[in-house]
Amino acid sequence: MPAERHEAHEADRAEVDAFAAAVGAEPGPVAPPTFAAALVLGVLQRLLADPATGLGASGVVHREQEFACERPIRAGDRLAVSVRLESVKEVARRTVVLARGQVSTAAGEPVCRTVTTLVLAR
Repeated sequence: MPAERHEAHEADRAEVDAFAAAVGAEPGPVAPPTFAAALVLGVLQRLLADPATGLGASGVVHREQEFACERPIRAGDRLAVSVRLESVKEVARRTVVLARGQVSTAAGEPVCRTVTTLVLAR
């Protein structure tokens, strides 16, 4: 089972403005803090959907999310987004997934760390 996925992402101004509008924030060159968590969740969904994981990405319930940001994401930032599956457990006929995410600049500067718990219908 692939336990990690890494993707490059460039935060463009239109994307940052659209995300800000969606969460009720003012548009501008600086993304809301939850933008980083949304990037990690997208990579996590693609990791879960990879047939090699045997997990699937349908029937997902977002149980818990923690994130700590080192600095804001700005439009134009080139980012590296990584997700690692920490644990996959069967609990009451459901699959509980704990994943850790990291967003860094392409140069390796830390931007945000996340811990995500999902429950998958099986």
